[in-house]
Order: sequence, then C-alpha cells, then structure tokens
Amino acid sequence: MMSLVKQPEKSQKDKSQILANIPSELRVYVTPTLFAKEEIGLTLGSTTDHNTVSSKSLAEFRKIQTLDYQNVVVYPVLNQRIINDHISDRENIENLIKEKAEKIYRSFLNPLTEQEKKGIIIDLCLCQFLDHNHCRIINNDRSFNIEASSKLLIELAIIALKLGASKIMPSAMIPDLSRQILQTAAEEKMPLQPEIISQCCKFESDLYQAFRGEHARKIKKSYHLPKGNLQDAVNNAIAEIKGGANAVVVKPAAETSEFFSPIKEAIKSINPEAKLIAFSSAGERKISEINDLIKKYLRAGAEQIILSFPPANY
Repeated sequence: MMSLVKQPEKSQKDKSQILANIPSELRVYVTPTLFAKEEIGLTLGSTTDHNTVSSKSLAEFRKIQTLDYQNVVVYPVLNQRIINDHISDRENIENLIKEKAEKIYRSFLNPLTEQEKKGIIIDLCLCQFLDHNHCRIINNDRSFNIEASSKLLIELAIIALKLGASKIMPSAMIPDLSRQILQTAAEEKMPLQPEIISQCCKFESDLYQAFRGEHARKIKKSYHLPKGNLQDAVNNAIAEIKGGANAVVVKPAAETSEFFSPIKEAIKSINPEAKLIAFSSAGERKISEINDLIKKYLRAGAEQIILSFPPANY
C-alpha cells in the first residue's frame, strides 16, 4: 500500500478522484481499500485507554458504495504500533492486539447495516499492529513464531466474524490458515460460513509500500514467493482452495499477470467457483494509468482486482 514516509493529505482526495474516474463498466471488477484508523494508539504497558476510530472510513465506504463498488478491503491501522521485542511479553502483546482490533472492528462495523457489512473484507494480518512491520509474532532470536501467529490471527478472524463481518482475507502467507479459520468458525457455531479470500500468492517485490520499514522489506522476502516461482504459487493456491478458501489473491499484479491464467486453471480444477483476484499495489500506479492496469489484469484472467490505497498519514 505505501511507504512509512508521511504522505500529504491530498492522497485521500486523490483516492476518491481515482475511484470516481474509473468507468462504471470496470467498477464491478474493482475492490478498493480503506483504513479504519485508530486516533490514539497505545504502546504495551499503557494504563489509560482513549482509543477512538475516525468516522472517515465509514464516510468513505458509503461514498464508495454510491460509485457502485461492491466490496472494500478494510485494514485496521494503529496510530502507534505495539512493541514486539521480547517473547516474554507475548501474552500481553496478543491481548493488546485483540483488544485494539476488536475496538476498531466494532467502531467500523457497528454503524453499518447488515447489507453493508456483506461488502466488507477484513484484512487479516499482524504487520499493521506490530512495530517491526512483520506479518508474524517474532521470538527473541528474531525468528517467526508461526504457531502463536496462527492462533492470534484465527482469534482476530473470529472477533471480526462475531461482530458481523463475513469476508476474511488472510495475508500473512501462513500455510493452512484458511482451513483453520473455517474449522474454528464451525466450532464456534457461527451462523454463516465465512468467505475466505487468501493472499497465498504474494511474491517478493519493491512495489509494496504500506506497513514495512527497510528491515521488514528485506526479511519479508523469506516468506514471500521468489519472483518467477509459478510452481510454488500454484501449489499454495491449490492447498488453500482445498482448505476451503473461496478465492486466491495474486500480488503484486503488475509483476505477476502472466501467472493469472495457470493459477486460475489450477484452482478451478479443484473448485469451479473459486476466484482469482489480482492485487494492484500502490507502487503500480507509478508504472501505468489505473484504468489501463485494470484492463490489463482482466485480459490476463483476473476476476476481481483489489486496488491498494495508502492511509493519508503514512
């Protein structure tokens, strides 16, 4: 989505203008991103709580609806991210993340009608919560704690689902997470099976911009797919669809469009209703005009396109 360097406020206006300028015949294929912004963020150990969530996301969501966009991806964003330095703090870190995520989810979802909630896709990751910008909890030796990360992400998904969300987009590149979310939702006796949109085909790239410092940019490559690695992307996609995911996301679209067709063919051999979604990262708009990118991705086989936009103050 975009860099940690503060962007001018005009980026929010630019987003609305970009969305309004997309022709109506293309909008049916487009899913924009919104950011549910925490106004006052707290670090681990704070004793007072003044969390509120801006109404801008809600206003933007309804504005987007008037432009005939069927869905939006919502990212919860903290004003000050949680420090993940010591594994001994893990329980406190996890509880604080759940507390903050629930407040942001609740503040965003509660004002929506049941019909509006059906248009919300919740991004499920940890990078927007943690100061090291990674998608996972880290151990003292800086290795990733996959078990703890999976457990926490599943808990966040269930929190969102209980508050009325119905579409979850896991984006941490953790294998089998979609299946585990669906299994837990069934065990929790959720009234409806959630729709899972899996970011399981995320390739390393310099086009990603949001929620990453330089250190994370380098280390995230350890769990992103190497450029050009189609076979692992196909394997990931098949595994996710077999695990119950409804769609797979290929990202960044500008560098992977030649993979859309083989990945799409592979997932539809498992489930003909499965969808291939192209994720157009913020950096891609430096390459080409947005409407040209949308048309390119549709020609390449994408069935839906997520357009990434930065929050105004990142």
